[in-house]
Amino acid sequence: MADSVLLATFAAQQPERFAALLAEGSAEERLNVLTTLAPPAAAAVGAHLGKPELADVPDTMLVHWIEAGAFDDAIALLGKLGRHDALQRIGMVTDIDRRRRLQQFFVFPLHSLGNITSAELVQVGDRATIREVLDELADQAANREQPVVVVDGNGRLLGALDLWRLVLRVDAGGLARDCLKSVPGLRPEISIESAAELPLWRDHTWLPVVDSEQRLLGVVTRARILGLREPQRETVPIGEGIVELGSQFVTVSADVLGEIIGHDER
Repeated sequence: MADSVLLATFAAQQPERFAALLAEGSAEERLNVLTTLAPPAAAAVGAHLGKPELADVPDTMLVHWIEAGAFDDAIALLGKLGRHDALQRIGMVTDIDRRRRLQQFFVFPLHSLGNITSAELVQVGDRATIREVLDELADQAANREQPVVVVDGNGRLLGALDLWRLVLRVDAGGLARDCLKSVPGLRPEISIESAAELPLWRDHTWLPVVDSEQRLLGVVTRARILGLREPQRETVPIGEGIVELGSQFVTVSADVLGEIIGHDER
């Protein structure tokens, strides 16, 4: 027991030196030691191991480190694997927010939809009861509206939650998946400019972003995407243009009138 505590302390405080010592042992010895560490500590140590040593780590263990470790350690781990292997491990990450952030770092360019995808949403499992969903929504911060989506056991998007149907069915009971409404998913690879031109925004204030397997990555809002689109020729609605011109006319007239009055007083 004391030895394991000492190992954990050493790994947490000096992960680089710990990794150097592990590299001198066999693959079996390394794995035996690493399995005794908490995932965040193991991730910190793994971030300092070489690619040959990481090749001996089982995928499930490595993905667990990537999920549970500090984000910088996860980036360091994935950076040692090569792009193909890194993307494969990222795809195995189940935590939606961690997977989204890793994909933004490794996959999506700055101008892509995936780079502005947000995890500001409420994710509900398809087996959750209506009462459980209502309790979860009640726990959300006051005055903070968030999209509510339903996913299956593999994180694939099933649809958005129809809150009106949910409230109407609360006495009848049932599952959250009984209160779904269809919502189109966007692909993260498309550009912000292309996404901003989609007619879908006429009917939606937010849309989910999904990968090639329909797994939910997050959401993007209409306000966010239209605010970040590439600069376009500015068009002002006629009504707003008249108000703006009127405002400018009043301002100029006031300045001119002030000059006239001041001249007369002099």
